Amino acid sequence: MILKEKIFENQIVVFTGKFASMSRKEAEQLVLTAGGKIADQVTAEITMLVVGDEGFLNQIDKSKKLKKAEELADKTNSIKIISESVFLEMFELESRYQLENKYYPLKEILKIYQKIRPEHVRLLQKWNLLQPVTRTNSDQYFEFKDLLIFRKIHQFLEEDKTIRGIARGLYLEQFPSNQLKIEFEEERPRGQILEFIPSTSNQSEPTLTAMDWYDIGNQYDTDAATYPEAIDAYQKALELEPTFTPAAINLGNLYFIKREFDEAEKYYLQAHQQTANNQKILFNLGNLYDEMGEYSKSIKFFKKALEIDPFYADGHFNIALVYEKLGLVVKAKSHWQMYLKIDPTGEAAKVAREHLK
Repeated sequence: MILKEKIFENQIVVFTGKFASMSRKEAEQLVLTAGGKIADQVTAEITMLVVGDEGFLNQIDKSKKLKKAEELADKTNSIKIISESVFLEMFELESRYQLENKYYPLKEILKIYQKIRPEHVRLLQKWNLLQPVTRTNSDQYFEFKDLLIFRKIHQFLEEDKTIRGIARGLYLEQFPSNQLKIEFEEERPRGQILEFIPSTSNQSEPTLTAMDWYDIGNQYDTDAATYPEAIDAYQKALELEPTFTPAAINLGNLYFIKREFDEAEKYYLQAHQQTANNQKILFNLGNLYDEMGEYSKSIKFFKKALEIDPFYADGHFNIALVYEKLGLVVKAKSHWQMYLKIDPTGEAAKVAREHLK
């Protein structure tokens, strides 16, 4: 990462809570590199408090630093309180929520495939059978193609196969030879090695995978003229992999654009069932129910999105609009004010100030 300018010049920054993406030391180094200064305590001199996504945001009790910063912000309006996600965006780095929208966190994968334990994953990584696309301070993230491997391992474990036997079989499948290229020593499997039989399907007519159909859908959904082709491709992906959440989200988006709200709801809810704490899906459902005039449902999903990230600016903006439609001006006001604390500049901030008047 190369900083084009000292974006934290004249900023005095305090951190609170655990960071999901990196260590506290790494976050502090980013600020120093960008021309800012670091402080340990919240005082009237600091200009910014950064709250870690793994810290106090998801707890009832706030940290002393956060409480004090909120008090000072109300009095002087000189302290900006931002989440770790917003902090990372300032450096053009991906937050945990952005990563979760693109990839699959190991914590969630292990919830789905409960036969697989963390030590199993470590063994498979040692044998180079599974590797995350990226790691953060709190998790590892995998691509969709890796889910197929996790599912296969889970199925074999349900059949009471040993993890070492499974790993050896997978290795032989990926690197076929008369003898293994590495010595497994103490990890040598006990009992029979799994046999993997190659597919007998017609090689000249390869079967498209769910990921293939998803990629085809992505090519078509950029143009309204080819939305039908995109919808068809995403539906084929879901036929092959009913838990392929990205395809369900994109189908919901396309039907939302086409204002076919019943279909949009169907696919958004399907995605929500698979990943209940996906902020993007919750936000989309909030917008959908707002458009459908089901305001109580809209508020419910916006609230859930804000529970995941209380500093989610768009969430505060949209829920404020819904509260105004219901005549709940006091509730709307608190969200307009929170929006302006998070993002005090730009066109949307002007709109928020107009509503506050």
